[in-house]
Amino acid sequence: MIDPTRCMAPSNRSDLGGPRCQKPATHATVLGRRCAVHAEELRQSLRDPNTLGNVLAGGRARTEDEIERMVVKLLS
Repeated sequence: MIDPTRCMAPSNRSDLGGPRCQKPATHATVLGRRCAVHAEELRQSLRDPNTLGNVLAGGRARTEDEIERMVVKLLS
């Protein structure tokens, strides 16, 4: 059973509907909770203007302020 309070990133990038990472979540993101590794991957992709979400938002990379609002560290 998938626990939504743990990391919800796909454990295999090629199988988006498959199993989830399920490591302890450290960040809340626009795509659900993420562990530290997957949160950093999301930050890196948000900095790339060629990422699908950024292309749809006007073809620009997100600013650091926007990224901080989209990837928030969970309180301990």
